[in-house]
Amino acid sequence: MAANAEESEITIELAVESDLPPIEMNARHARQLWTNLISNAIKYSNRGGTVHVSLACQDQRLVGAVSDQGIGIAADELALIFEEFYRSKASKKHTQMGTGLGLPIVKRILDSYGGTIDLASEEDKGSTFTFTIPLPQSLACAPVDTVDTPGT
Repeated sequence: MAANAEESEITIELAVESDLPPIEMNARHARQLWTNLISNAIKYSNRGGTVHVSLACQDQRLVGAVSDQGIGIAADELALIFEEFYRSKASKKHTQMGTGLGLPIVKRILDSYGGTIDLASEEDKGSTFTFTIPLPQSLACAPVDTVDTPGT
């Protein structure tokens, strides 16, 4: 996705805790989850913007987030955004590309692992998608040590 970000002059900032506990997750699911969230953030960001990507361990859960400073989603559309084939009015104006399947796929993946996804968004200010995946009782969060990798 670096090429897409570079083409749109989008900076991607990563904040990933070191020593995250391993979880059992299908590699294709993990790839789809991150690809859908990050590619949407790039696609709906304004040229020259920043996309923040983070992954941390909190309260026996992995917590991931993808934030952008893009077009955002209207308050009356927030409840619909995870429905199949739904695309917000702003997204249709911004780009013709998109099927409205990416976010429902993300939600289904997270549901299959007992996870959740939340959305905070404001029109013309951007969106933050935050997801959680519970850790098995046998795994614990390590002490926090964040590694920032700007411009990745």
